[in-house]
Amino acid sequence: MDRRIIKTKTNIKKAMLVCLASHYFSDITIDAVCKEAQCSRSTFYAHYDNKKEVIDAISEEIIEQIRPYMKQTFEKPEDFVTVIDTLSNQLYQPHKDVIKLLLDPEFRDFGLEAHLLTLFKEQFLQTFSHVNGRAILAEMYAACVLCNIQSIVENRSTKESQIVIETLKTTIFQVLQEQNQVKKS
Repeated sequence: MDRRIIKTKTNIKKAMLVCLASHYFSDITIDAVCKEAQCSRSTFYAHYDNKKEVIDAISEEIIEQIRPYMKQTFEKPEDFVTVIDTLSNQLYQPHKDVIKLLLDPEFRDFGLEAHLLTLFKEQFLQTFSHVNGRAILAEMYAACVLCNIQSIVENRSTKESQIVIETLKTTIFQVLQEQNQVKKS
């Protein structure tokens, strides 16, 4: 991709985040984003169809950083605390202001929360494809992981709480993996 395109898209995404820091998403106009990004409306529309698409693009960048760790938590549930510590130090803490903005209830139907819930559910369903009731379990799992991320970003999480979550996840995953193996046989 052309460097100018990358730079323009980056400027638009940064401008959206600046606008979000002081305004509700519903109150942000394309003109406000363009003014902050120092670009024209035609430039904005050359790269994005609407402001939701900008939020989705920012969210997708974060998701792409989380994706490899998700796979690891399913392959080795016992490494959960290590993975969470790594994610916390490398992603959640350095980008907590952005993540907090993108986890605003106003974005429940799109953006980061929607992308995260989809990612967590898909990974769960893929791993436990033969477990009865897997759809509701996937939704519960996704909600719990999202809640954990929010607690980390909001500095409500402790090492002890992460160890309890790891123990719970390991125990549940062992039972589900046993059920999954029985159903496959």
